[in-house]
Amino acid sequence: MLASLFFAGCAGREIVYGFVPKPGYDHPSPPSKSYVAVMLALAALLAWPTLHRWHFEHFLSGKATELADQHRASVHCNTVFDTMIDPEMLAAGHANPARARSEFRLPGAAP
Repeated sequence: MLASLFFAGCAGREIVYGFVPKPGYDHPSPPSKSYVAVMLALAALLAWPTLHRWHFEHFLSGKATELADQHRASVHCNTVFDTMIDPEMLAAGHANPARARSEFRLPGAAP
């Protein structure tokens, strides 16, 4: 997601410099449409996995809430980095039934 924001910022900077002169220049230069298009395409491509995972978690949370008789349930899908620091890395997830909502705990956190 950070790389996506970086490429979106590059595209935004190019657009801004189309209206405001770059430091050290007297006149603004027209933005390169191909550069902006490539930067926005890279930003969208890099943001897609994260946004898709968030959407999927929201969908699963809704289905889990239905299965829990309308008690709020929250689902968190482990990412590669979550799996690397999880002592039970082959587990599908960690639920905490003591709370009002189901949640995944971080390794070392108190239940």
